[in-house]
Amino acid sequence: MASEKTALISNGGTYAELNLKNGQLFSLMRGRVEVMWPGGAPADRRPATGWQNSEIVMFPIVGAAPEDRFLIGERGCLMNQHGLSRYMEWEDILSRSDRIEMKQVYHAGEVVAGKTPCSFAGSYTLAKSYALDGDGKLTFTLELKNNSDIDFRFAAGWHPAFRSVNNGTLIAGHGPVMSIPIRLEDVRNAAGNVMRFDDSGNVIYRTSRFTVVMAHTFGGSQVWDRGEGLVAIEPITSPSLSRRQHGNAPIDINAQEDYRWLRRGAPVELQAAVSIYPEEAADET
Repeated sequence: MASEKTALISNGGTYAELNLKNGQLFSLMRGRVEVMWPGGAPADRRPATGWQNSEIVMFPIVGAAPEDRFLIGERGCLMNQHGLSRYMEWEDILSRSDRIEMKQVYHAGEVVAGKTPCSFAGSYTLAKSYALDGDGKLTFTLELKNNSDIDFRFAAGWHPAFRSVNNGTLIAGHGPVMSIPIRLEDVRNAAGNVMRFDDSGNVIYRTSRFTVVMAHTFGGSQVWDRGEGLVAIEPITSPSLSRRQHGNAPIDINAQEDYRWLRRGAPVELQAAVSIYPEEAADET
């Protein structure tokens, strides 16, 4: 088995560490306060229970469909929950003290080993970067490029998981219009352990140990917490595929009007910025 090498970047008092084997950000610290769930860390630093990832990219779908069956026009596809990207390797193309860039290239029809064999009818390149500025803010950038002979619709999402603290609360919204505080217990008790906030580009997660502020350009947000020590705060371009399939017919991705077009020669860029505010003197409860 190949060793799991890591890369550390830092700036403005914030430190971020990535597992280069799976391409996942698994540590994000400001001062002595750690906010990331370490499920994607190298094996000797990974928790024995809970989600065995720290963050994934969701593409070209968000959610799952019965029997994993899809179409792009007349071209058939098979994809597990959240698509192909989460099961593919990332190539490290740039590393410096405050920035890491990676890419992932998929060729139409190529079989990807997910929970079951998966494939997609389009070709694409994903490029992602993690950068820390002088204020310690982490910016995640995802660029999507269509390399196909066809245009296709897509959904995309970033799925980072933060440490769950029992007294944690969340608010979500856009600009000055925000929700009332929501307890993590409310998320855990929601259907599927998920709450969705459409047209939300801002999420604030507050605990007795830290506050995480996320602002993004994806379009909507969802939050997932199963009571396993982590809470996922996910920028998404479209809601989950759940309940969209009728009967045994596969879902036609190009017929999903809330999915965005990824056209040849017209890359799409999405961003999320994460700021951390520690409360180092407080006790975690």
